Amino acid sequence: MNTLIFSVSAFCLFGSIWGSFGNVVLHRLKHGGSLVFDRSHCPQCNTTLGVLDLFPILSWIFLRGKCRYCQNSISIQYPITELLFAIIWGLYGYVFFPYISIAQTLLHLFIISSLIIISLYDIKYYEIPDEVSLPSIFILTLIALWQQNTDAFIAATLIYSFFYLQIFIPTAIYAWKQKSWKEVFIAIKSFFIFPLWIALSCFISEKKLEKWSIFQEEENEEIPQWIGGGDLRIAFIMGLFLGTKEALIALFLSYIIGSFIGVFVLAIYKKKNQMIPFGPFLSLGTIISLFAGQTLWTLYWETFVNF
Repeated sequence: MNTLIFSVSAFCLFGSIWGSFGNVVLHRLKHGGSLVFDRSHCPQCNTTLGVLDLFPILSWIFLRGKCRYCQNSISIQYPITELLFAIIWGLYGYVFFPYISIAQTLLHLFIISSLIIISLYDIKYYEIPDEVSLPSIFILTLIALWQQNTDAFIAATLIYSFFYLQIFIPTAIYAWKQKSWKEVFIAIKSFFIFPLWIALSCFISEKKLEKWSIFQEEENEEIPQWIGGGDLRIAFIMGLFLGTKEALIALFLSYIIGSFIGVFVLAIYKKKNQMIPFGPFLSLGTIISLFAGQTLWTLYWETFVNF
């Protein structure tokens, strides 16, 4: 028991530290700056922060949510992000440690952290950063190739195809109503081009890729779509990371959780056009499935199939 408490506490501690770095990533991906070489500073007065200002969670509490130097308020996002990382890393330590290898633990924590950052970025800016999603896809693809894990590629293809249908079907309906099949052709082309774009973007800058005519598309804002390119990237991560069974569980959980929270948010704001990012639900479903996917799969099978 003492070993378990120590292990979980250590995971929580390192999770909060990584969450502090996650705050840096969230800010600098949007506003610029090096993730490695630039010192942490107050976003209001730009004063470089000292060691006592950088303790995860505790510094914000002791400073009462204000900068030590300019007394401007520090966003509550910072301690919440650090606490979120601490809780999820702690849960991971409780569930998995020391039952899997160090290499697998590091991979899991890297993907979990990437998904948390992707979710928070999507909530704040309504977009999913390529700088986080693409390296995750690249690493998972290399590992799947090295392990000859065909199940990972099957899962990624299935989840990606399912998501893309939600783009293609509204496009086809719009084209049928407008008697114009140009959008359908673009959608079919994009189904095959998008994975190629993801693969090449790991080696070639996005700006250069956008100049190539094969990757240029015309977006029609009249076509209703609630699945975006960022969600398709998470689909690849979900499939490559979990495999078929757990990915299906993650997909199911994402839609169930997203439906409940979506209805709740719409009831509060009472706006039909209120934007609700779907990335956080996909990430949450993926993390839950990592923790309990096999258990949920067995429970479903025994309850509804072998009843």
